[in-house]
Amino acid sequence: MIIFLQKRRADFKNARKNCKNIIAFFSTRVYIKHKPQIHNQSINNMNPFSVQTIDNIPRLCKNNTPIAPLFFWQTLIEAPEARHLQEIGIELFTCFRSAHAFEHPFWVGENEYDFSFFDDQINNFVKLCPHGYLMPRVYMFAPDWFLKKYPDTQISYPDHSENRSMPHESFASARWLHAQGEALRQLVRHFKNAPYGDRIFGIHIAAGSCGEWNGWNPMQPDTSSAMEARLGHPLPPPAELDREYMDAFFTAKTDAISHFCKIVKAESDYLTAIFYGYFACCYRPWNKHGALEKVLRLPELDIIAAPHEYSRRTAGEDGYFRALAATIARNGKLFVDEADDRTPLATRRELANHRIIADTDDEAINLMRRELGRALTNLAGLWYMDIDNAMFRSGIYYREIYRAKFWSERALALPWKRVSRIAVISADDGRFDLPAEHRFMAYDEGANNALLIPELCRIGAPFDMYSACDATFDVLQNYQLIILINGLNISASLRSTLKSLRNQGRTFIWGYGSGAWLNNKYDPSAMLDLTGIYFESAATQPMPKIDDFSFDWYESEISPGFFPLSASAEYPDWSSFYRGYPRWDVSDLHAICRKCGVFLYCDSFDIVDASESALLFHATSSGEKHLFLPSPHTVTDMISGNVIGKNLTRFSFSASKGETRLFELS
Repeated sequence: MIIFLQKRRADFKNARKNCKNIIAFFSTRVYIKHKPQIHNQSINNMNPFSVQTIDNIPRLCKNNTPIAPLFFWQTLIEAPEARHLQEIGIELFTCFRSAHAFEHPFWVGENEYDFSFFDDQINNFVKLCPHGYLMPRVYMFAPDWFLKKYPDTQISYPDHSENRSMPHESFASARWLHAQGEALRQLVRHFKNAPYGDRIFGIHIAAGSCGEWNGWNPMQPDTSSAMEARLGHPLPPPAELDREYMDAFFTAKTDAISHFCKIVKAESDYLTAIFYGYFACCYRPWNKHGALEKVLRLPELDIIAAPHEYSRRTAGEDGYFRALAATIARNGKLFVDEADDRTPLATRRELANHRIIADTDDEAINLMRRELGRALTNLAGLWYMDIDNAMFRSGIYYREIYRAKFWSERALALPWKRVSRIAVISADDGRFDLPAEHRFMAYDEGANNALLIPELCRIGAPFDMYSACDATFDVLQNYQLIILINGLNISASLRSTLKSLRNQGRTFIWGYGSGAWLNNKYDPSAMLDLTGIYFESAATQPMPKIDDFSFDWYESEISPGFFPLSASAEYPDWSSFYRGYPRWDVSDLHAICRKCGVFLYCDSFDIVDASESALLFHATSSGEKHLFLPSPHTVTDMISGNVIGKNLTRFSFSASKGETRLFELS
């Protein structure tokens, strides 16, 4: 039996010993001790890693064989983590943060580059990780000298006081795009020609605020000369910015992503990765990832990553993805969840507000297991993010990462398929066609999602989230229950698809104002046409809003209003439920699921997610829990490694609030 020392200093000093004990412990059960092979690849060999779609599922492959998409991120890879993580079989690392781009710019002058920072750090990585591979995060930030020399490349805002803050590039600047791309080209060539060139497996291309392709100012649009040049005519006043401007603003980012990814592919065989696809950012409108469909269609892009939702990470909450994982996967991109929840070893406790810093080891471990469960059940990747450095420097956490590696590898031999019968559609893009007064403030998307998604997570059944661009008939016909959120203004094709599915026994739940705009104008009969329910319009209706920084809720009113706020209609071949106020009731949703035949894995309003071979359970309350399976399975507890039973269709256990249980189904 393993004995982990309770004192932090002792745990730190004995981390290596603990790690070896962990491996030995698992080896005596169902675990297999990892035997690392020292890297012995010529720098001229091709990158062994690729993202391939196998059985309609994007998979990370090594030498054309699927591997567990499990990574470890650290600001700079440090010796203790490198040593211990290699011992437990982790070979994929990623590193660097935005501060490095400002403190150690590699683009130092006109056609002048300094790659010494990268050389020092990557050479150190190679020394520390003799069998590891690295995906450095490279920031596309215009350096100060460039912005001063070419002021026309700078972003500016309608509130001119904001222009006095730190200058940044406008994504619309053709001059910046070309010059930054050339700097990236020289960096990639340097990587390929360096002795460590074959130790790099990908480039994480970062830009904008926090490197997440956010706007540099989340509350103001770009009114720079570069944006005006992109539009080809003078900018309208801020209150009159139209769809043409919206497309120009958001596709400027997309064009930059494509340009940079193409350069990486032209100069190397490295994988390309970005942050993108966030769906819950309306309360910061100019941070939105407003051209998701175009990004998804980029053949030169391999990986899309996102941190999970910040506002619901505490024990007993859902910690759901911040990006549309099902849509990303459908387009052949590997989705990777950034697991940046803080353990008690974290130092930046001032960020405790919902981010979250666990108070105890037990709490942190259960959050790590929740992250792993989300990845396993959603066929996604995961990188544990050591955001404060030394946050996982304990045998306790190395053991959890080893467990994640082991079960992720076992999952490769089992059926990889989602089993959801619920499709959730986020039709957010339609807001750009709304009149200016409704475009961002007609409803608070942040409040809508942050109140609705946690209730969906407690239904007792998995669900898949799609962008409207992927909500086609071929996709949706595989689901029994279809939920439309953010659907105030949907496309004619989506409207037609939803109507065509009504006569095939489907059940629908409609969010606030679903389909109220038709042909780009408000039409009182449009909601009836879509939902089969009659509504009366009003000037306003109640709607909760979210404070952007504290995540506190307050009641507000929005315009227009639609009444009743809750209604339903039954037809011979389909059922329709309208829930116009986003504080949806989980018991109501649970009853709708049961009525329409969606299989429910539990009845206790705890958090579950499932695939064919994995089941995540996270307790929202303490007590005896009962789980049900749609068909007989051998159920193995991923925490203990014990087989719970064979040919099971139900099983029970006790759980405390915030406890995560993971089960393999075979």
